[in-house]
Amino acid sequence: MDSWSHLSIYESTDLVRRVFKARHNRELNAQKSKEIVSVIAQGREYFSAASESGPLVRPLLQYYGVLSLSRGLILLLSPNLRETSLPQAHGLSSSGWNNLLATEIINPTELKVKIINGTFLSLLKETQNSQTSVLFQAPYPNKLILTRYGQLTGIEDATVSFQQVLSRIPELRQTYEKSFGAPSNTYRAFAFNLSLVTQTDIDLFGGAHGLPSEQEIRSSLNLAANSELHLTDHHNFFPPEPHYHIRIHHPQGTDYYQLLPCLDNENEGVTSVIVPFPSGYSISILGRFFLLSYYLGTLARYHPTAWLSMMQGQQKGDYLLPLIRESMSVIQVRFPSLVIQQLEL
Repeated sequence: MDSWSHLSIYESTDLVRRVFKARHNRELNAQKSKEIVSVIAQGREYFSAASESGPLVRPLLQYYGVLSLSRGLILLLSPNLRETSLPQAHGLSSSGWNNLLATEIINPTELKVKIINGTFLSLLKETQNSQTSVLFQAPYPNKLILTRYGQLTGIEDATVSFQQVLSRIPELRQTYEKSFGAPSNTYRAFAFNLSLVTQTDIDLFGGAHGLPSEQEIRSSLNLAANSELHLTDHHNFFPPEPHYHIRIHHPQGTDYYQLLPCLDNENEGVTSVIVPFPSGYSISILGRFFLLSYYLGTLARYHPTAWLSMMQGQQKGDYLLPLIRESMSVIQVRFPSLVIQQLEL
């Protein structure tokens, strides 16, 4: 079943009531069930229109779809919020964009947004900034489904750049590294949990620009002091390739989930480790895709001249064209599936 066939379940008021009762152990009134169904159906139509549109308007339609699905998710996850009480603001404030985009050489990676009160923060709060990932567990190939709930401290009022977001989308890693000529903030990884009370091993593989130093890995991933880390070529399940082998111990009385770095699964069997943002906080993959879509949608809507130039390769600084095209493709596929994941936690 594809994502939209799956999401169609939430366009039925009867089925939405059933899901709501199972989650909150209370009945959902008819009006709120209509509100949930309406915004999810609206989100589907936006995404459908985006799939058939050209690149000059596609990101705007996608962002409206992202916004609608996010509002539906917030309404279903919250037992009390209603459509009229949802924040009207998107929760992201852009400033200084006109000056950056008015130059001869456009560098949209320097664009920044400030996270303020609005839909974005509501989405993180209602989903508890959570991320579900799958890692292998002994005996291999058993698997462990891990859902972690991230801290929200430090996110409100934080400023996030376009490049910081692009560098933390695993599906964009290869194109990002070619476009920027620098490593991204995601690593190909293999995660193996021996048991919940002993240790987890994580292997980090380099991209087009190799591996950073051991100190950079420890610092960027905030590894615990007792975590073992060494460089090796050997791997039990992959061909020989230089990589870091990290062993994270689970001392008694510690929160095992919080000892691990942020893990993301692009698809079955493909795992990535995500570097936290510079101030140390992490944003779930759902939130990072919201940010990515906001950047693209805002560029297309409010700065059409700059957007057209980038899309048509009309000026210096259009090296991001392949990365932006791939971003739109990934949003179209991944965001609806992430919403389903949250609805069915």
